[in-house]
Amino acid sequence: MLRTFALALLALTVSCAGSANEPADVAKTLFEAVRDGDEAGIGRTLSAQARTYMKEEGSGFSFKGESLDAYEIGVADIQGDLASVPVHVTTEGEEKPMSLKMRRDDGQWVVTGMAVAFGGGELPIDFEGGMDDFFGGAVEGIANEMANELASGMQEAFTGAMSDWENGGSEEDIAAARQLFEELRTVDVVAHDAAWKIDVSGAGRPARQVLAELTGPDLRVDEGVHAAHFDRTTGLDFHGISRLEAIESLTAELGLHPVYPTGVAWGDEIPALTFTPAETPRSVAFAGPFSIEVEELIENAPHATGELTLTVRALGLAPAVVAANREMAQVVDVAELESAAGEHRADPDMQYLGTPAHEHGMLVDRTSFDLVGLLSGVETLTIAGKVSIALPADVGQVRIAPFVEGQWSAGPWTVKATTAGEQNHFELAREGGVPESVRFAFAPDDAGGRPLGILFSTTNAWGDDVSADLQTPAMPAALGIKVFDAQTASYAFNIEVPLARFSEQPSELAALAFDGDAPVGIRFRGFGDRSNPEFPEVQLSIENRSNKAAERVQATFEYTDAGGRVLESFPHTLTGEFTHEGHQPVAEAHATEETDEVAFFMPKTTQGLRVQVEQVEFVDGTRWERE
Repeated sequence: MLRTFALALLALTVSCAGSANEPADVAKTLFEAVRDGDEAGIGRTLSAQARTYMKEEGSGFSFKGESLDAYEIGVADIQGDLASVPVHVTTEGEEKPMSLKMRRDDGQWVVTGMAVAFGGGELPIDFEGGMDDFFGGAVEGIANEMANELASGMQEAFTGAMSDWENGGSEEDIAAARQLFEELRTVDVVAHDAAWKIDVSGAGRPARQVLAELTGPDLRVDEGVHAAHFDRTTGLDFHGISRLEAIESLTAELGLHPVYPTGVAWGDEIPALTFTPAETPRSVAFAGPFSIEVEELIENAPHATGELTLTVRALGLAPAVVAANREMAQVVDVAELESAAGEHRADPDMQYLGTPAHEHGMLVDRTSFDLVGLLSGVETLTIAGKVSIALPADVGQVRIAPFVEGQWSAGPWTVKATTAGEQNHFELAREGGVPESVRFAFAPDDAGGRPLGILFSTTNAWGDDVSADLQTPAMPAALGIKVFDAQTASYAFNIEVPLARFSEQPSELAALAFDGDAPVGIRFRGFGDRSNPEFPEVQLSIENRSNKAAERVQATFEYTDAGGRVLESFPHTLTGEFTHEGHQPVAEAHATEETDEVAFFMPKTTQGLRVQVEQVEFVDGTRWERE
């Protein structure tokens, strides 16, 4: 089974030949044979031993190329009569690095195996029969070792995560936060523009050299199997644009798309900027220092709904600007998310708040929008809006040592600490008033002068009153405070997004029809487990009386005593079971479902329950509300 998986994973097999019979030529012949389903051609590329073994019944090998979308062959590593050829494979839209293993027999290169990327290393697969050993007795030992390491690693990771949480972050996190605090200073628009706008003359220079200048020291580059592309000379110059726009233009000239690093890779590997062949268009726009990319588009056919995720990135911002953008804010403001006919496909009044992250040298923010009304006539979406960033102005600083309650001046600001301990509260004043856009930054130290982590900090603005709260793992012995006015710089963008599944969507939404006073009725059947008073359970019957599947139900729970008197009321949301495909409907059209729900805030003396449905959201994005 594992053998079949390993090959199916890459949807390929082996081939060799080519007039020059170099390893790269052999690899190309291999993939062409796989793509064409030419088993005879595939067989001619194998070593004699591999051909014999792989024909044996039960060998587990098959040659399927239906899902092979694209491949790119790298530079072979030849060591005497052995060679390894890196290949970047795309199957079913997913990119997979691997390498073909070859041997020179009688002057001809033949394929003997392959290796797939696995866990930061490679998983070898021998086509010449060594697989019985590898996949037989060895696999049990490997599985046991992996299981033991996984359990140990999970425990270690959990313990480490808990320790980091209790300390306000790891040592690296705390050091990085302190560095950002130190970087925080006033930055005006001129200095901001000077940081992100580039002036790079690339024409006539190797693309690799230009790319290194564009990415700078903060973003690691991994050319992978695309190294030959970067040997080429570019004809482009980049003046007055962002680094990301220049990177996109340069890679497009080379026939590539950049793939930006996200998250943390396995092992000690630092995530890097990688590349993929530019065979499909990308929905991306540029605005000031930012790129705005459609990271994911989900079309829920035939329900006429979907979800769109925009990722905003900036590379090369002034460090002080990165430091100033660490609180929750609305980075992306979408004014229009419309079809060609002009109908809004998302709530235009919704605010999407988030906290920008500093990932691999870039400032990154991701925002997801629920889409509705994706009918068969909607083939494209237009997204128009703006991206905003805070520029620190009037930065004032004070260091309080020892840290106690009191009042201090921080530049033009007056900071008053009304509590001093692990939980700290500060009030702010300035002659002429305090703007709501003001923000705080903190740098707590312990008694030894070492930086303390921060568990929680926020700036609170209510009219003319501005304050801040700070929570630390222990009382700071000394505290640095910076206060600044977060002045907004905004940049407009526009993206056209083609839809792929519009033909599967309905031409119009069905009108809602139901019997009774509400599309959904909920009946109390009895009590479930009440052993935990914080999470008591009730048993409900959900009857969908309508012609549409119900996705979410908002209801009011009325807890009653034995005489039917209401003891307490509480709003409750019912959703369907969550699976790998997302939330399932609460109840299909004209169907009844039974469920156990946690009855939050139910009094201990409760003897009954009445449920009134207030709102129903359906799978097609429409909604019913009680008047």
